[in-house]
Amino acid sequence: SGISTHLAWHPDRSARWSHDIETALYRGIQEAVTNAVRHSDCSLIRVFVDADADALAVRVQDDGTGFDASEVLRSQDRPFGLLSLQERMAAVGGSVSFDSQPGRGTTVALTLPVPRGGGAT
Repeated sequence: SGISTHLAWHPDRSARWSHDIETALYRGIQEAVTNAVRHSDCSLIRVFVDADADALAVRVQDDGTGFDASEVLRSQDRPFGLLSLQERMAAVGGSVSFDSQPGRGTTVALTLPVPRGGGAT
């Protein structure tokens, strides 16, 4: 695609979580990056992943064209990718938020809970 990417992975590289959490993490990042590649006309995508004892926190940022997030999210015709991302996070007790404005790029923030006793191994 010619788009530069940067990954900042802060959890221990050997950390493992439940299958459901790992799948949601992978698919959430995949959807956010795919949306940036397809729709943002960006030149850079940054992915930041942090973890603590209670949650995984992910930010996917692009320097693209952006969009009016509040308008798109209120719309009855919400794009399938955004709806899918919201549903995927909700299915594991997580959340997603979008910060975007026309001309200012987009940040997608994902939060995935790490159940006590079922966190990183």
